[in-house]
Amino acid sequence: DPGQLQQVIMNLLLNGAEAIGSAAGVVQLCTTMVNLEAGNEHHFPLTGFSLPAGAYVSLAISDNGVGIAAEAQERIFEPFYSTKATGRGLGLAAVRGIIQAHQGALAVSSKPGQGTTFTIYLPITHQPLPVTEISPQTDFRLPPDTIILAIDDEAPVRQAIAAIVEQAGADCLEADSGQAGVDLFIAQQDAVDLVVLDLTMPGMNGQDTLLALHAIDPGLPVILCSGYTDVDLTATPSVPFLPKPFVAADLLQLIQQSLTPE
Repeated sequence: DPGQLQQVIMNLLLNGAEAIGSAAGVVQLCTTMVNLEAGNEHHFPLTGFSLPAGAYVSLAISDNGVGIAAEAQERIFEPFYSTKATGRGLGLAAVRGIIQAHQGALAVSSKPGQGTTFTIYLPITHQPLPVTEISPQTDFRLPPDTIILAIDDEAPVRQAIAAIVEQAGADCLEADSGQAGVDLFIAQQDAVDLVVLDLTMPGMNGQDTLLALHAIDPGLPVILCSGYTDVDLTATPSVPFLPKPFVAADLLQLIQQSLTPE
């Protein structure tokens, strides 16, 4: 699934950037072909993957950021595991699930103070791939007086949303939790045109935040986001959903659709 693999790569790139923080650093992506020989057990204990012998594409994403302590490496793929000390955690549970669904494997190597490398292994297929046409990206522009409220506990995601909407000509407010988002909306209710809301936040989660926002303004446009692929959206069927990470065009298209009266 190209979209899911894009999600994996973007999640790991964002985590690398978060691990570096405000310091100067490098996030590097490298691909290569790997042949795993028969007769050897190819097991990755930290992530629980095992691979049979065969040909694979290897994709490694490395950073020279803060690194991950040894005791934390076994837990970073748990949903909602606190990663503030390691600079990790953005969608890693989703990353693991997607790689598993593609019959691949994921390895992690990290040293505190030196950096981290996530390596993805995907089996090579010899089946012909369908040819698809790629349509040119639309240059989305938002009205200059548009204000978007981004509610997400992960700073890199909020910063990415802000950069996208500001480049499109709008302004962005940020809140790092559901309760902070509700409080900010109450203070700026007349100014906020739309909310981009993370579903899987600790504390006041996205569903509860959505209910609180719509209790204040039932007509408020909201776009739900999550890096997890198994979120339950049955309670909010009419609210648009955008899987994380996303490309700018997808977010801006949803914003335009949500702000345009039918």
